[in-house]
Amino acid sequence: MTNATAGSGRPDRLPRGGARADVDAAITLFNNGLAFSIYSYFLPKDQKGRFLMPESLAKAGNEVLIAGSGIALIVGLVMIGGRAGGVKQSFDGLDLIILAIVFIGIYAYYQWASIKYYAEGYGADSPNHPPDPDRLGHDTSWRAIGTAALIGLVTSYFGGDAIGAFADTAINHLHWPTIPTSAALAFFAGISEFVVVYQAHRRGEIGIALSNTFGGITQVQTLLLGFALLVMGVLAVSTGSAVYTLPFTVQTTMLMVLQFPMLYVLVNIIEEDHTLNNLDAVAMTGVYVLLLYFLLRF
Repeated sequence: MTNATAGSGRPDRLPRGGARADVDAAITLFNNGLAFSIYSYFLPKDQKGRFLMPESLAKAGNEVLIAGSGIALIVGLVMIGGRAGGVKQSFDGLDLIILAIVFIGIYAYYQWASIKYYAEGYGADSPNHPPDPDRLGHDTSWRAIGTAALIGLVTSYFGGDAIGAFADTAINHLHWPTIPTSAALAFFAGISEFVVVYQAHRRGEIGIALSNTFGGITQVQTLLLGFALLVMGVLAVSTGSAVYTLPFTVQTTMLMVLQFPMLYVLVNIIEEDHTLNNLDAVAMTGVYVLLLYFLLRF
C-alpha cells in the first residue's frame, strides 16, 4: 500500500480511504479539548476564583482519561517502534477491532461508573452537583430518551453523510491538507454542541454544559475513536482491502502520541482538588493551542 496521496507529491501523507475516520475522530478530540479549556474561563467561580467540578463527574472522568491516555501512548509507541524497525507498517483489521473493543469497553464502564457515583450522591453536598433532571422539568422516561436518541441518530446519519461527501471532495479531489481539513470539519460538525453549551450555561444548567464540554473529551477519546476503529477493522476484515487499515504515518502517529500530553494535563489539573481556576484555563488553552498548531503543521 502506498503512503502517497494522489496528486499531493508528498511521500508521507495518508492514503485514500479508511484511515480518514481515525483522523477525523482524533482531531475532534483536540478540538474539544480546546473548547473545554476556553469554556473553563466562563465557569462560575467562588470568592477564591475556583470552580469545583462535580465530584461524580471528576472522579469517573479522571479514571477514564488516565486509561485512555495510557492506551493512546502505548499505541503511538507501537506505531513508532513498528515503523522504525520495519517489522510493521500498519494496523490490520484484527488490530483495529481489538483496539476498538478496549476503547469502547472503557467507555461503557465509564458511563456505568459516572451514573453509579451520581446515584449514590457522590459529592451531593457540592454547590455544583448537577440537579436531578426531574427537578428541572425534563422528561426522563424511556420513551423521551428513545425519541431523542432516534432523532439524533437520523440527523447524524444525514449530516454525517453530507460532511463525508464534502471531505471526500476536499481531500481526494481538491487535495486539501488532511489535518487542517479534518479540524475544520470537526469544528462545523460540533456547532450543535456549542449551541447546547451556550444555552445551558445561560440558563445556569452548568451540569449540562459540562457534560458537553468535558464529556466531549472523554466520549470522543473512548467512544467515537473506538467506533471509528471498529468500523475500519470490520471493513478491513470483510473486504480484505488495505484501504481500511491504519498506516503508520507521521500524521496518524502524532495524533495518537499527542493525546497523552493533552489528557495528562487535564487529569493533573482536575485531580489536585477537583477545581478549575483561570490559571488552569490559561495553562490548558496554551497547551491545546500548541498541540493543534503542531498537528496542523504536518
